[in-house]
Amino acid sequence: GQCKTAKEALDFFASKRTKDGKGVTIQSQRRYVLYFEKYVNLRRQNLRPKDRTLMLYTITLRGIKFVSENIWFKILNKDRTYKSEKTLVERRPIKDDKGKRIIYSLERSPIPLHQDAKVVFFKSNVRSNEKMFHFWFNTMFVEGKSIKFEKKFIDKASRDKKHKKYGADLCVELNFTPTKSLDSRRRSNSPLSHKRRSYMANGNRPSERGRLSTRKLETLGIGGTSNSPKSNHRSKS
Repeated sequence: GQCKTAKEALDFFASKRTKDGKGVTIQSQRRYVLYFEKYVNLRRQNLRPKDRTLMLYTITLRGIKFVSENIWFKILNKDRTYKSEKTLVERRPIKDDKGKRIIYSLERSPIPLHQDAKVVFFKSNVRSNEKMFHFWFNTMFVEGKSIKFEKKFIDKASRDKKHKKYGADLCVELNFTPTKSLDSRRRSNSPLSHKRRSYMANGNRPSERGRLSTRKLETLGIGGTSNSPKSNHRSKS
């Protein structure tokens, strides 16, 4: 193409399509232009972004002047909408040496996010709900287990140049766990896994293939899943 990087493309657009030279000012739109650059670079290496679902566990909001205010969030992902007021969310307003912050714990009810997601924050009072700020991101381009959005990268909040509404240190941090890790953790904590470990601890050894056969497990009272022929036979009777 004519531009080799996302920055060059954004600058070119600003010079050709806007009189003030600002070009694309919405931060989420600029973020997705950067995503496209990453995608193109991966495809040149015959690679693709990791298409994965992430489990959202905590949201930390910093730089809010009054943590006692009723601040809540809404997340839109595909055809689903999650509201903190209707989800099992533990809200912890904290004021310490790190400043004022609000931690929203979702450990009791993690939110699965896949690809494009929008996070919106609101402030409520007796009369109405006021939209504060929002941002879009894509889970395929999240590196590691967390992602931070500083004030200058948050839609609407980035316009508060003089920091009248929000502090200069405004930041939203999202912490995730991949679903693959979550599934493996559930398997390791399952009753079947505990019984297998107990069976091994009593001096027993697995078969040559490295695992107990289904018949052996049923003899020990460990097997008998809902998908077994015996279970299916019961459900039909």
